Amino acid sequence: MEEASGTQESWHATACNLCYANCGILVQTDESSRSILKVKGDKEHPASRGYICNKAAQINYYQSSKDRLSSPLRRRPDGSYEEISWDVAINEIATKMAAIRDEHGGDKIFRYGGGGQGNHLGGSYFGPVSKALDMRYQSNALAQEKTGYAWMMGRMFGTNVHGEMEHTQCLFIVGKNPWQSNSIQRARVLLKEISKAPDRTLIVVDPRRTESAELADIHLAVKPGRDAWALSAMIAHVIQQNLIPTAWLNEHVLGLERVISRFSDIDVDAYTNFAGLDPRDVRAAATAIATAESSAYYEDLGVQMAPHSTLLSYLNLLMMTITGHFGKPNTLAPLQSLVGQFFGVHDIGEADDLGYEDAGRRSPVVGARIVGGLVPCNVIPEESLPITQSLSSTLGGER
Repeated sequence: MEEASGTQESWHATACNLCYANCGILVQTDESSRSILKVKGDKEHPASRGYICNKAAQINYYQSSKDRLSSPLRRRPDGSYEEISWDVAINEIATKMAAIRDEHGGDKIFRYGGGGQGNHLGGSYFGPVSKALDMRYQSNALAQEKTGYAWMMGRMFGTNVHGEMEHTQCLFIVGKNPWQSNSIQRARVLLKEISKAPDRTLIVVDPRRTESAELADIHLAVKPGRDAWALSAMIAHVIQQNLIPTAWLNEHVLGLERVISRFSDIDVDAYTNFAGLDPRDVRAAATAIATAESSAYYEDLGVQMAPHSTLLSYLNLLMMTITGHFGKPNTLAPLQSLVGQFFGVHDIGEADDLGYEDAGRRSPVVGARIVGGLVPCNVIPEESLPITQSLSSTLGGER
């Protein structure tokens, strides 16, 4: 497309790849089309509609950083590196990897990478490579962030889910400051719209008084590490005050009696006080979520890399479901994607009465449970170092 500003300037439509929101941007490039000179939001993009955050505005830093490699490097015997062509690099790597597969088996080749922001294309294109080499095990940065969340989504819904936040009446944010981290379409615009609307409610759970918390109608400044007590108190409140859609739940969910039994005995005020919060604020937040025409939520690393992370994901998802905010417009909904499930749900095993799964895929050396197709990051050294048990070869990028 062309835009006039004294002289004709050529703007190219593309998308930012620094978070999964993938906002539309317009860029100007140099003559080689390798370096980005200017960036602005694409007003014609149907989702971001011209919105741009600080990361997208500086995308050339990631595209053309002085530390970025411009060609493959091969290690010399003395430990230094020499530049080689892509053809040479690809041929040498393919030959060596095929030799490892033929001698030791594809299950001895371990892939790490392709999961962080900016690495999605690498992760997608690795599928044919993995199949050709008969690889069985992989991991990436998401294995230390999102697999607890993936575990709960798969076992509660059988699919990936996501909140429809743009038009929801009540937005519940846990462990995230979208004002800075974004990852929500038009994050700052959305937060300000909800904050100003008299018929909408913004609830933020965060120990810090962040920019997002400043805009919140209710800010629950929970003590670090005690989110589980705060969330349990909220669920207990809506159950004990009969703020749940019992008829809808009886029709659509399993295990309701056990949940009601467990949370009916919780002392809401005691749990809230232990979490460092005012019971009135916790009850108000829970009531707002339960009584809103629509509620959606977003959780992120503030809880997903914190104590009790998998439990917290369960409680957040349960809070939405127990109040009936699932599968309806502007609530929590199954995630539709052109490339299939973001987190694999094929590894769900049969659970006992307490929800524990003894079966399921495990890593070959340590026997760690594989979740969402990913080996836990913390066991990778033990998987790789015993050469007699596992020959490790790592490919891919890290964010």
